[in-house]
Amino acid sequence: MRTRSLLSLAAGDLEAARREAVDTVSADPLGINSPRALMISARAALWLHDVEGARSALTAMTGFPGQGMAAERLTVEAGLAALEGLAEEAAEAYEEAIEAWRTLECTLDLALCELDLVLLLGPGPPNDNATKEAREVFTRLGAKPFLERLNRAALSEQQPG
Repeated sequence: MRTRSLLSLAAGDLEAARREAVDTVSADPLGINSPRALMISARAALWLHDVEGARSALTAMTGFPGQGMAAERLTVEAGLAALEGLAEEAAEAYEEAIEAWRTLECTLDLALCELDLVLLLGPGPPNDNATKEAREVFTRLGAKPFLERLNRAALSEQQPG
């Protein structure tokens, strides 16, 4: 179920991704798949601009220890700050989350965090480095759906109007 939720996220079916991730957690709340499913649920909610959905996933994440979960929580907290219009706080939180993912050497998670940043705070300066790094990672990993989402977000800055 968790894999299906990730595939739905990649395909852009955010409602299905969130539903499938929630179902994964419901099936085994403390199971091995729940931490990653919570992040998929949170990310789908952030991309849908659903503050309550993201906050709910963040609350559920507090039950899981570890550096990876700490980085996941930082990522969601940054996204929530962005959705709440706290751009400066969001930018600082994203910097902290990005550094956490780098420290953990979790390349895909790093690029997804940078994608969140671009989607929620917008492309262009000062987010150009995040856009460039995420693009390189997605290209190297062959993560075409995420690369396409990033490119659409980056292109939106260049379009008039």
